[in-house]
Amino acid sequence: MIQGISLRHLRFFLAVAQEASVRRAAEQLPTDASNLSRAIRELEHRLGNVLLFDRRQRPLQLTPAGLALVRHGRDLEQHFQRVVGDLRSAEMGPAACPSRRGDV
Repeated sequence: MIQGISLRHLRFFLAVAQEASVRRAAEQLPTDASNLSRAIRELEHRLGNVLLFDRRQRPLQLTPAGLALVRHGRDLEQHFQRVVGDLRSAEMGPAACPSRRGDV
């Protein structure tokens, strides 16, 4: 079972993957490069010591596992945003929640 992986880990990972640089990703996020590096190492550890980046390369290169997480991570982030939207809509009543219309 995978525990302790947060949306923050995912967003940080996706930012580093997009920028191919911890420093440049940190400039786009509410954190510094040190905390961002630590969060990426923590994510790798919580995934079972899976390496997501080849740190010997500059710019950073994704490993095959990192490439897979980029594909799935974007889907997960979008799904989470839809869930939050549905929850907010549910507060306004069943008719406002598009993915739940007609479901009981």
